[in-house]
Formats: sequence, C-alpha cells, structure tokens
Amino acid sequence: MSDERRIRLSHGFGRMLMVIILTFITTSVGLYLVYSQYQVVRMGYVIDQDLFEYRREMETRKRLQLSIASYKHPEMVPVFAKNHLNMRPPTLNEEFVIPHVKRKLATGKRK
Repeated sequence: MSDERRIRLSHGFGRMLMVIILTFITTSVGLYLVYSQYQVVRMGYVIDQDLFEYRREMETRKRLQLSIASYKHPEMVPVFAKNHLNMRPPTLNEEFVIPHVKRKLATGKRK
C-alpha cells in the first residue's frame, strides 16, 4: 500500500508542478502583452507631441514667408525705412551732397 500511496503523491506533485509552470507562463505572457501595449501608447504620445511641434513650426514658417513677401513689395520699402530705420524723406530745404574725392597722383621717386 505504501507504493500506491507514493504513486498518488508523486502524481499530485507532478500536477501541482504543471499548474505552477502554466501559471508562471500565463503570467509572463500577460505581463509581456501589457508592457507592449504600454510601449505602443507611450510612442503614440511621443508621435503626437512631435506632430504638434511640426505643425507649430510649419505655422511659423508660413508667417515668415508672408513677412518676407510683404517686404519684397516695392511699396513696403518706404514703410520699412520709416518705421524700423527712422528715416524720412528730405524736405525742400535739405540738400544731400556727396563730396568729390580727388585722387592723389602718385609721384613717387624710385631710388
């Protein structure tokens, strides 16, 4: 009878060991799937942040191109000179004279 009892105990131990192994494998697979889903969500947030940054940069680029186009317009040159450079058109009494520079002739003596 002791042999029969020993066989039953070893059978019970084998079943218990199989249940523990299957539980461990199932838990490991579950943890892997949860971690994979976490990584997907995290990468989604990173992509969303990059997409937001890209759209903001594109909006800034459009505004700069519009600004450049407005400065290229011929009528904007006097407005820019007046507002940003504090220039003004001359009055009738003001005269702008460019001095004439005479060239000195080289009269060098060689020794």
